[in-house]
Amino acid sequence: MSGYGDEALGLALDGSGNVYVTGAAQSFDFPVTAGAFQTTILSTFDNAFVTKLDISATSTTTTPTVTVTPAASTITSGQALTVTVSVRGGGANPTPTGTVTLSSGIYGSAATPLKDGGATFEIPAGSLLAVPAKYSYPNGLEAKYLPDTASSSTYNIASGFSSVVVIAATVSVTPSLSTVTIAEAQSQSLGVIIAVIGGEITTPAPTGTVTLTTGSYRSATTALTGGTATITIPAGTLTMGFNILTVNYSGDKNYTADTGAGSVQVVPASFAIAGISVTIDPGATTGNTSPITVTPAGGFTGSVALTAAVTSSPIGAQDPPTLSFGSTSPVSITSTAPGTATLTVSTTAPGGCGAAVLLATLAAGMFACGTSERINCTAITSGTTAGAYYITVTGTSGTTTATCAVILVVQ
Repeated sequence: MSGYGDEALGLALDGSGNVYVTGAAQSFDFPVTAGAFQTTILSTFDNAFVTKLDISATSTTTTPTVTVTPAASTITSGQALTVTVSVRGGGANPTPTGTVTLSSGIYGSAATPLKDGGATFEIPAGSLLAVPAKYSYPNGLEAKYLPDTASSSTYNIASGFSSVVVIAATVSVTPSLSTVTIAEAQSQSLGVIIAVIGGEITTPAPTGTVTLTTGSYRSATTALTGGTATITIPAGTLTMGFNILTVNYSGDKNYTADTGAGSVQVVPASFAIAGISVTIDPGATTGNTSPITVTPAGGFTGSVALTAAVTSSPIGAQDPPTLSFGSTSPVSITSTAPGTATLTVSTTAPGGCGAAVLLATLAAGMFACGTSERINCTAITSGTTAGAYYITVTGTSGTTTATCAVILVVQ
C-alpha cells in the first residue's frame, strides 16, 4: 500500500469487515483517492493518514505508465530544467485524465492537470541539489499521477521516475603563503588566488565576480577571468592566529552564487638556535667550547637569553660537567644577521693525593724517624666519567623559546 518510510500505527475493523489503517506517510507515491482531504505529501514527515480497505470491493482499474523526461540529463546550478511527464493507459484504454505532481528533494510542484495525457514542468534554477562535478550525484525526479473522477474507475494512482545531475560551481581559495609571521603580516601584502571551477569540458566556465572577507576587511568586487581572480590582502590586515578567508561568488547565468574558504596562520616572529658537538678529555681547558648560533626568522629582533643543562649522561656518572655562557649571554639580535654565544664546558680530571702522601712521608721520616704513624688520604677523585652527555640549550625571548642539542663526549 505504501512507499519508502510510510508507517502504520493503528488498525481497526468495522462490523462489515472493512479494515481501517492509520499512521504516518512520507513517500511521494503514497496512494490516495479522488476527493481525499489531502492528495499530496506536503513534507517528508508528520503526514497523518487514514486508509479504508473495502474487503468486498473488486478492482477493474489499470495502472498507467508514467514517463518522466527531463530536457537534459546534466545541467548547471544556475539553469532551469524543463521536464515533460506523459501518462499512458496502453492498448485501447482511454487517455488518462487527472493531475500530476513532480517532486525532487525539497522541490515539489503544484498539481498540474493533464492535457492529452501529458504535462510540462519548469523547475526554477536553484531548486535542485547541486554538487561539484567530481561527485555527479543525481537528483531523482518523481512524477505522481492522480486520476480525476472521470478516470478513477479506469486508472490507479501511478508514479514514474527519472534523474538529472546538477553541477555546482566550486570555489577554491589559495593564499600565496599559508603561514606568515606577525612582522610579515604587518609589513607585507598577501596574494590570494581564487578559482571558481565548473563542471567538465561540456559545461561552461563560470563568469561573474568574487569578493574576499577576513575579519573587518572586505575586498573590492573582482571579476573572474577564465574562472580565476587574484585578490591582494593589504599589509596590516591579518591578525595573530588563524585568519579565515571567505570568498563569495556572485553566480552567473549558468551557476548559482556560492562560497569558498581558505586560511592563513599568523605566528610570532621567532628564532632558531644551533650548536656544535664537543669531544674532550676530562679536565681539558682547551677545545671545551661550543659556539651557539642564534638565527632570527620572520623579522625577529630582541634579546635572547641562553641556558644549558645536562639532560642525559652515562649511568652512574661522577663529577658531571658544568656549563656556562659567561658574558656571551644574552645575545642581542638587531637585524637579519645571526648572533653567537659561547658555551663553555668544564670537566674534572682524575686525580688523588699521592704527591701529598709522598711529601708527608718524607717529612715524617725527617722529624719522626722510626715511627710507625700512617698518613691517610681521602681526596682521591676519579674525574668526570667518560661517555656521551646530552646537553640541551634553551633560548628565551619573552614568550618565544627555541632549543637545540649539543653532544658532549668525554674520552
